[in-house]
Amino acid sequence: EIISIEPNPVFCKEYEALGYNILRYACYSSDAGEMDFVVTPNGISASMLVVKGMESVVIPDLNNGFNADTAKGNGLSETFDWEFFPKNGSTKTIKVEALTLDTILKRHHPEVGEVDVIIVDVEGFELDVFKGISFGKLKPKLLIAENIRSRPEHYDYMLKQGYKVDQRIDINDFYIMK
Repeated sequence: EIISIEPNPVFCKEYEALGYNILRYACYSSDAGEMDFVVTPNGISASMLVVKGMESVVIPDLNNGFNADTAKGNGLSETFDWEFFPKNGSTKTIKVEALTLDTILKRHHPEVGEVDVIIVDVEGFELDVFKGISFGKLKPKLLIAENIRSRPEHYDYMLKQGYKVDQRIDINDFYIMK
């Protein structure tokens, strides 16, 4: 069984049209409740939570502050396809409930014990999501996480949870138990 968690309503509608059940949340390090979420009009992956004081990720003002120059500083390559990126004034901000993976599972799938695979792609908030996972309980055999900049704090945190990077493919790290 696959449990999909997605806050972007564009993706949710597409997946539900295909018959998939989607839990409409943003995974986070704590049960933060309702938070702002910037949505791009074409559903590309630049949509993200707006977290006050979070300076290590792209400024969430995607309409004005994110362009080819700022992208280079945030890990995107010079070959990024800007044709698909939102134009000025085209993003919108919605409210989403931000909870830990543990809380979401407890609420909707309390029967879940160990899991095989967790995939995390949350536009720079991967470490926050890691902190909301009970690795000792869920014991994922594989965790795949986007890590555009190869941030060492990701590796350090996962090492403390008993995981090591088995391989890196493009911008994704594949963690397995040590």
